[in-house]
Amino acid sequence: MKTQADSLLRDPVSRRSRSRLDAAFSLVEVIVALGIIAFALSILLALMPVGLRSATDTVQETTAATLSERVFAEFRANPQLRQPGTRYFDPSGRETDRQTAAMQLTVSRSVTAPASPAAPIFTLRFEWPVALAGGTGSARTNNINHQSRTFVAQFPDVMDPIP
Repeated sequence: MKTQADSLLRDPVSRRSRSRLDAAFSLVEVIVALGIIAFALSILLALMPVGLRSATDTVQETTAATLSERVFAEFRANPQLRQPGTRYFDPSGRETDRQTAAMQLTVSRSVTAPASPAAPIFTLRFEWPVALAGGTGSARTNNINHQSRTFVAQFPDVMDPIP
């Protein structure tokens, strides 16, 4: 008659624990898996600055489009404001001075063709960051990673002529 002790002496590793050993990962498999994970994470981390820059550009372009609509509405409401010149805005879209500006607006008025009966065109040109758009500025906006961006909107001057 076989006892449990005899079977343990002949087969020290039971079938149950042997199946657990067979189901384990080898060191090579673990290293390969970690390598694949590290590669995937490095790709994702490399794409993060691109995504953030794209999101920032989108916000700035949306701000420029909103400001161009607001400035055009101001032109409609007050003909005295329809003068060529430069205005400055902070990141939230409030008008400010040159030292604290994030965005520069240049307003110009032109006729599409010399002999054209068409109405003159207002051109609103937004440039940011201001330090790159116009020359001098704070060191914060003169960072080498910033590229000058431009948004141009044109509106027909169908309002009363400028006095």
